[in-house]
Amino acid sequence: MLSRDLLVEAWRGLTWSTLWRVAMALCLFNAIAIIPTIPSQRSGFTWGPYANAFLAMQIKGFCVFMLVMVADRISDLRRGALWPYAAAVFLGVVTGATLLWLLTQRLLGVPTAVSLARGLAYEPFQSFTYRHSNGAMIIFALATAAYFRRRRALRNLAEVRAAEGRSAALEQQLLHARLASMHARIEPESIITELKQADALYQHDVEAGTAALQSLARRLRMALAETRSIAAQSAAAQRITSS
Repeated sequence: MLSRDLLVEAWRGLTWSTLWRVAMALCLFNAIAIIPTIPSQRSGFTWGPYANAFLAMQIKGFCVFMLVMVADRISDLRRGALWPYAAAVFLGVVTGATLLWLLTQRLLGVPTAVSLARGLAYEPFQSFTYRHSNGAMIIFALATAAYFRRRRALRNLAEVRAAEGRSAALEQQLLHARLASMHARIEPESIITELKQADALYQHDVEAGTAALQSLARRLRMALAETRSIAAQSAAAQRITSS
């Protein structure tokens, strides 16, 4: 399912500005979570656990973010399915924790609270990934759920607006047809013809000629009122279509 074309399509809109905003959001969360836990006095301060915490949020956050973008594409293909986001959170956290362990424990040798307590050169993979996956899974699941709900709401709103636009376009076509029919009934040629017929009636029957003229006047007033109504409805439909 994760074909090359799918990944390219999912990450096509990725920009440096987007990556920068994600990094700043993760840094803000790090600051909120880490700063209150830093001891007020310098004595006994160990930088390793805080460096691990900072790198953990950045690496896991970017892994989840990249996979959520893929989940967006899969969800669109699956009519708004939720499971791609659940898979993105799980795989993103596990992948991020694994990369974090390789970087901080095997390559850089950054000490952790566990490695310091046990006197180890680096923390074992099992305990490290468990600690960094347990809480992160909940945090990123909640964040992704909020994102999914907002995205689904925006998608539903877009579908409603598209349906309204199609309905307005159809209504506008019907109004144009009614307007064309109305114009056909009040063409100058037909009015002149009816006036000539009324004039001919006057030659023989004044009351019949008067009735014919009054009937023509009523039709013209009704046609004018209907034309104005159609024009107003057409303008309203045009505003809905263009919005």
